[in-house]
Amino acid sequence: MTETVKMPKLTGKQQKFVDILLSEPEVDNKNAAIRAGYSEKTAAEMAHENLKKPHIQKYIELARKKVEKEITITAADLVDDLIKIKNMCLGGETLDFRGATQAIKTIADIIGANNHEQKINSKVNFNLIHPDEKGLVS
Repeated sequence: MTETVKMPKLTGKQQKFVDILLSEPEVDNKNAAIRAGYSEKTAAEMAHENLKKPHIQKYIELARKKVEKEITITAADLVDDLIKIKNMCLGGETLDFRGATQAIKTIADIIGANNHEQKINSKVNFNLIHPDEKGLVS
């Protein structure tokens, strides 16, 4: 069952302001407001006011929860795919230990087994060997 959450209504400028803040964390509040269409003179004040408004706070909270849920699903899918890759590397006539080892390391990174913090900042850097190259396809 899919849960439907009604997002609060925002004005066009508010929506653009929030979208910039959520998608570009390196942009500060004032510059997000300027890029959203607020004047340079009032941008800092408008950013501050917008972030104090309950409906904007609620929108940001719901948007972040949605992104977190999507990331969780994506991470789970990625782990499943890496497990399949590892199994492919170890399941053929010609074994690819390097590919399997890299898949296992990447899975460990994603699930946080290699550090004490739960982070999803992992580089996937391994070579897939086509079945033809492994002599699996005749």
